[in-house]
Amino acid sequence: PPGAPPPRGDTQPPGSSRGAHGSLGGAKPDVAAPGTGIASVASGRLVGASIKSGTSMATPHVAGIAALVKQAHPGWAPAEVKASVMNTATHDVFTGPSGTGTAYGPERVGSGRVDAVDAATNTTLAYASQDSDQVSVAFGVVPVGADPVTVRKTGTVQNTGARPQTYSPGVALSRPAGGA
Repeated sequence: PPGAPPPRGDTQPPGSSRGAHGSLGGAKPDVAAPGTGIASVASGRLVGASIKSGTSMATPHVAGIAALVKQAHPGWAPAEVKASVMNTATHDVFTGPSGTGTAYGPERVGSGRVDAVDAATNTTLAYASQDSDQVSVAFGVVPVGADPVTVRKTGTVQNTGARPQTYSPGVALSRPAGGA
């Protein structure tokens, strides 16, 4: 639309929220969603669009995707819908345009940028065994000192589809935060 900023797909504005949830140590944000230069129906007008940026534009994307997931899987509870949205948000978000620069880590974009088609057609759910509503396996605030610290968490993988699936667990390291 006229007056729209240049495309910045899969990048993040500098003012976007980030980091663990304070002293609770929970992983936040859960996902990243399109929210910069979004044209939407203008409030209070009968015609035309309004171009806005921020959480007020990203949140409706995620809510719409959750509605599509619920429509595709009407028997799923809210935690299962959330798991599908988060599990399929696997697209990297970069420091530069068009996939250039460095991919942001989970402290900036959660599990990644949302994907409506993948979330709605997904039949495999992975979530924290101890706190399935959280979805993410979070270690909380870990007191690190001179002695080694070991913290163990478990995850659950649930196949809700009709066909057997095979999974190979692994770890993908992201850009370290704060020198960690």
